[in-house]
Amino acid sequence: MILKGIFPTRLKILRFFAHLHRLLVTLEHGFARFSGSVVGPQFKTDYTASFIAFLGRPMTSSSTLRFPLTKTLLSKLDFQHRWIGTDDHGQPVTEPTPAGVREWYVYDSERRGLYLRVSSSGASWGVRRRLPGDGGRAHALRRKLGDWPTMSVQVARQRAEAWLGLLADGQDPLLMLEATAGQTRQALSEQKQTVGWAFERWMQHMKPTSAAGTHVDRELVKQWMASSPLFARPCRAITMDDIEATFGPMFGYASDQRDPVTKEALYAEPPTWGPQSLQEGGRPLASVWKAYRYAKAAWTWQIQSLLRVEDVSASPFRAWQKGKKWPKPPPRESRLDVRKGDDQAWMRALWAARFEGADTSRVLADLLWLLSLWGTRIDEVAQAQWGDWNREQDLLVVPVERTKTRRGFMVPLTAHTVEVLELRQAHLQRWKRPTGPTDFIFASRVKGQPVKWPYSFLRRLEALGMPKIRPHDLRRGVASDTARMTGQRGGMIVSMMLNHATPGTDVGQVTSDYLADKAEILRPHIEAREAVFLHVLDPARYPKPPEFGAFMGARRATAPAPVKPEGDPLAAALAFLKSNPDAVGGFMQDLYRKDE
Repeated sequence: MILKGIFPTRLKILRFFAHLHRLLVTLEHGFARFSGSVVGPQFKTDYTASFIAFLGRPMTSSSTLRFPLTKTLLSKLDFQHRWIGTDDHGQPVTEPTPAGVREWYVYDSERRGLYLRVSSSGASWGVRRRLPGDGGRAHALRRKLGDWPTMSVQVARQRAEAWLGLLADGQDPLLMLEATAGQTRQALSEQKQTVGWAFERWMQHMKPTSAAGTHVDRELVKQWMASSPLFARPCRAITMDDIEATFGPMFGYASDQRDPVTKEALYAEPPTWGPQSLQEGGRPLASVWKAYRYAKAAWTWQIQSLLRVEDVSASPFRAWQKGKKWPKPPPRESRLDVRKGDDQAWMRALWAARFEGADTSRVLADLLWLLSLWGTRIDEVAQAQWGDWNREQDLLVVPVERTKTRRGFMVPLTAHTVEVLELRQAHLQRWKRPTGPTDFIFASRVKGQPVKWPYSFLRRLEALGMPKIRPHDLRRGVASDTARMTGQRGGMIVSMMLNHATPGTDVGQVTSDYLADKAEILRPHIEAREAVFLHVLDPARYPKPPEFGAFMGARRATAPAPVKPEGDPLAAALAFLKSNPDAVGGFMQDLYRKDE
């Protein structure tokens, strides 16, 4: 009974041993000073370790460790010097943290029950409250609130007030947070929803409405960025620092960013992710911009659609880009120019490969030759099948699903391009393909597959001393030549030739007759440019064509007189343009745009 009165609770027992510990340490220090012996410190170390092992927790009573916690005061926290009280000025009094102590606590005097747990790895906020247990025996319940200094003193006090209130009502905040299993699964799932994970699903989501070449671009970007820090981070946890860690080195190296004072390169070495040319020391600024825009689009789609977050105004991508002034890539102006000697040599080499190259090279040479005449996108023609050839009207049909603009069109075939296709068909019949017959005009050795991108073939031409020409350079060459011949820079005929998207066009109401009429309007322009190409290749066989105006005048002189249809004025305008393709200005141009 006497002992029970002296030590009625475990807390009093701990206080008793704490005071006993201080008394023994004081006596031990006094003995060491009195005798001059060096045994004292060793005794203290051994005794302290044994005493802590016995108690299993810090000895200091919580009642002696209450402080008016502030940011300034907590900035003095050091695990190696635990707090044991305050001096006359309210500053903490410390002592070396005894060996074996893994944590110690500092309690807030302003919010009872709020404490700070201090360990060698950092400090964290928590709340403690005694709750009634089974059989009337009380027990202390501790719950972590957050880390210091991520959670400020003010926020910790506010949250402690809320949590302690719930505990007083018999509710456990932690159990309340985990009450819904679906929320828990969602939280775990979001950890797996990295930017790389989102990029893959975004690509598949966009694939049905994207051109094949666009999807290939995205696949390439996915390979570039697979090892980047950003693609391993959860979408919900993305910060500006994550974006800087990935795209800062990419933009910095690609733009050759330098220190404004020393003029030294800020990024001496390229990153280990990104475009292959960047990793090899190149400066592909356009490719870096492409990777950034695709990553930003994938993150936005993930946040909006899968995480059900509509407002992305606080996008870390937007915030990061706002503070940067990365240079934009210069517009690409490279093109096939039939007036240049080097480009003429390239055309002759391509022409020779059509007849003298290996089987696959001959297929690629035919494809590139037709692209140089038509100006179409490579995906629109490379996947063409024999069933797309309308032999009665000399047209090659390009269906909607193969176009970038989701607008089907027809390519007018001249006598020369018909000859190219007939020779291609004859070559396929002679070519003993290991996979048998095919429906593709530009077939590969792989069964059921057309030829892929012809970059290896073009690089072989470069190795022979030819200029660097890419498929889109052929398209820009058609646009430039057509604009020069017709005097329209970016005009209607150029847009028709390149099948550019036209605002307000209802694709679902476009008929085959309408597309055929457009093809007939373009036919003389293709014939005029084709005549120039053939003359460059073989002046003896193909005479020099007249200027475009004279060419069109001679063509009109031999064409039958146009018949003015009755009824719809738009149909009349199309018919007039069909027989008079050079009449593209003023009223007729406006009518055509309305009809389109």
